[in-house]
Amino acid sequence: MSEKIKQFKDALLVIQDRLEKVLQNSKNQENYIDYLEKEIQQATNNIRLYFQSPNIVPTLNGIVDYLNTISQAGNLLEQSTIDTYLHLNNRINNIINQITNLQIQLGTLQNDYDLLNQAYRAHKLNYHLLKATSIDKKNHISKLLQENFGLLLLNRQTYQQIRECRANKYLLEYNRDRLFERYKK
Repeated sequence: MSEKIKQFKDALLVIQDRLEKVLQNSKNQENYIDYLEKEIQQATNNIRLYFQSPNIVPTLNGIVDYLNTISQAGNLLEQSTIDTYLHLNNRINNIINQITNLQIQLGTLQNDYDLLNQAYRAHKLNYHLLKATSIDKKNHISKLLQENFGLLLLNRQTYQQIRECRANKYLLEYNRDRLFERYKK
């Protein structure tokens, strides 16, 4: 069972690394969008200066060039935003599905572990009760209590891991909702 739990932990670490990469990509794409917005603003300012300058008579070709530049920048910004949104949405959904599958596997492993543990403890208790003599009973009971404590501690750690996985899932869903709200604006 400990090998499966180790594999599960490794799978969670891989998912965590992938999520960090998705968040970094999101930040890079947001920086690119900010850069495009600045370019649009600069082009708009250049057009304003062009028309406000008293020595320059605006020509139709100059105006058309500036308008084409603004239109191209706007189209590029819009397409980049849509692509980023779709890409991040797909990545987040995939990660949430992977976490859900891992949680289901962890639940199944936990149930199997609990059943095996109960059967083992019952067998061991019966064995020790039959084997023990009146003098050895206290020693055996003490050992059984120590084993019981160790198993309870292991059980608590497993439940803590389950709670952490659920917390990570809720955090991912929250971040996804925040991301959706940002790009819907």
